[in-house]
Amino acid sequence: YAMHNAQYAMHNAQYAMHNAQYAMHNAQCIMHNEECGQQPAATDNQNIQTSKALAQSNPSTLQPFNPSTNAASTSDLRPSTSDLRPSTSDLRPSTFDENKEPNMNANTRSSIIAAASLAVAAAPGALQADILPSATPAATRQSIQDAIDAAAGENPVGTVSLGNGLFEINAELMVTNGVTLIGQGWDNSIIKQTANGQRVATVSGGAMVKQVALTGGNLSGGNYQFGGGAFVDGGTISWCCITNNSVANGNVKYGGGVGFFQGNGGQIDHSIIAKNSAQTSTGGTLGGGGIGIYQPYGSITIDTCLIEGNRSIYTGNHTGKGGGIGIEFMYQARAVTIRNTTIVGNTAGEDGGGDASSGGGVCTQNDSGKKFAMLNCIIADNTTKNSNVSMNLNYSGGVDYGLFDISADKTGANSLYGNPRFVDAPNKDYHLSATSPAINKGTAWSGIGNDLDNRTFDAPPSMGCYEYFGVMAVNDPEFSPATGITFYPSLDVALSCETDGATIHYTTDGTDPTDSSTPYTASITLSATTTIKARAYKAGMDPSGIVSATYTYGEPTPPEFGTVTVTPRATSATISGTIASVGNNGATSCDVWLALGESAGSLGEAALIASGATDSFNYAMPGLANETTYFYALSISNRHSCDGRGDERSVHDIGRIRAGAGRRRSSRNKKLDPGGDRRGGPHVPRRNRQSRRRTLRNRRAADGDERRRARRAGLGEDGRQADGGR
Repeated sequence: YAMHNAQYAMHNAQYAMHNAQYAMHNAQCIMHNEECGQQPAATDNQNIQTSKALAQSNPSTLQPFNPSTNAASTSDLRPSTSDLRPSTSDLRPSTFDENKEPNMNANTRSSIIAAASLAVAAAPGALQADILPSATPAATRQSIQDAIDAAAGENPVGTVSLGNGLFEINAELMVTNGVTLIGQGWDNSIIKQTANGQRVATVSGGAMVKQVALTGGNLSGGNYQFGGGAFVDGGTISWCCITNNSVANGNVKYGGGVGFFQGNGGQIDHSIIAKNSAQTSTGGTLGGGGIGIYQPYGSITIDTCLIEGNRSIYTGNHTGKGGGIGIEFMYQARAVTIRNTTIVGNTAGEDGGGDASSGGGVCTQNDSGKKFAMLNCIIADNTTKNSNVSMNLNYSGGVDYGLFDISADKTGANSLYGNPRFVDAPNKDYHLSATSPAINKGTAWSGIGNDLDNRTFDAPPSMGCYEYFGVMAVNDPEFSPATGITFYPSLDVALSCETDGATIHYTTDGTDPTDSSTPYTASITLSATTTIKARAYKAGMDPSGIVSATYTYGEPTPPEFGTVTVTPRATSATISGTIASVGNNGATSCDVWLALGESAGSLGEAALIASGATDSFNYAMPGLANETTYFYALSISNRHSCDGRGDERSVHDIGRIRAGAGRRRSSRNKKLDPGGDRRGGPHVPRRNRQSRRRTLRNRRAADGDERRRARRAGLGEDGRQADGGR
């Protein structure tokens, strides 16, 4: 199986070795047969030995490859891109278990690998035979690193290929000096760091890592640590998945997944950066849960990537910055450019922190060179704790043609605000649905190439890392007001559609609308309970879905209080209660108003004490005079206004509050008797008792006058509400 790749690598060889190809084919058959439990034929081993001898001969005796005269066809040496990696069934039996070592003795495997290596020896920069996982992480790491070092010594530099499997390593891989480390795709070739305090790989000096997954990196402790999964310094990461890596603790931690620091810049393209973290409990500077860039000296590009589910957090004060991408100190003359990248579901900070978190999606700081640029990107569903924005940019002049789901994040004259309408965001499918506003709303740039599914971008391209292929659909119509309203005596309902040029057709008889149904031209006036169904159409696009809204005819019911409780203290009182209903006129919350005065007939102007309440309220009334009786009136409204226009309002019966006189009354919360006194009051000296009794008699008489005035005003006996609220 490994020889199949080596055969295709011979495209770069100047001498065609037809006999070597034949030997490699036989070697493949041997591997295939032995994995099925069969023994190689004697002639197969003989062919291998013959190929060794040919390959070891003087290359000058071999004739240059000529498609017109050579028996091998051009396709034998240069297949199409899609043929470069055959399906598993081409070489492996159907029962092949990738986690099980094939039934092959060591001598046979060694002879096959040796034959393949000799067969391609004449090809400069040849592809090495596939490396397979070894028995231990140390052995696996050593075999990969040895191959990288050997490839770096070739002229030109060679390529190291990993086979299928989980490659557990116990130390960092150093991919440098122009070497390419290539796997069989991020689902098939997985490099996992098993040691503590180690990243997975450094990619530098023009080297490239592609078609692998990097996971398990965990840099911790120390200062100036960058890239838990990979550190890039003048290298390239392409078609990789970098996931579940971290940098933690110590001063200056950037890039849980990928990190850049000073150096020669680099590139990330066609990759997924997911579920990585930059985290510390000891303070210091940190950022970039997914990708972190600190003091870049070289140009950095991030093209056609999905950056999802990463986080940046300082657990000491629960803050963070740059959940998806964090960049700091761009004062050099080099640019950081991000294109056709989807940045979604990242987080900066956590619950319990202050307002110091920044950039759940992207955070840039100290961009004095104004070198940050974003083009054709989607920024959605990112979270900055205790903030209503997910983009915190020191300089935003280079941002355009983006789609933002937070209006305050929208930056750029050609950018859009709205829901990107992914196919299935809850299940991590960030392809564009047929109604996405991102479709064909980007702009072309040099070298745009293919999307993350390896399909060609349209012209103009869509925003984000996935192009949309298929017929676009019209957006669903929207109703205003929304469904569920109870109205009286009539209601006007407006319909709208985000798709420019679309025509809405509707019905009110319960049937599904078609393009022959009544076209919408003006608001629909209702005077009875009605269900409206609507669908939008536009030539060249699929019609929208059928949407409906129901409006019920009937006099609205006002909001209602539940229970109300007043707790008096010496110079204040607390009033609290529940809300039994917010009414049925479409409101979702209520406002509570309080009027207060020293007599039932002279209440002051109502003041708002609770806004947007849904089920309860609580308010402290300060500044009450000691030993003074107050009357209050509560009202509830399900519109945020106090002038009565369009309100549905109910008034709570007027009650009475008696401010207390002593410390014990406040702390023990004793109930007031009808005159405002209580048992167990503070000690009164004997010489003052007679005076105290006279004062109480006078006060009760005054209170009786107030109660009589209240009854005449129709407020209820003794000015109290029947449910006990005072």
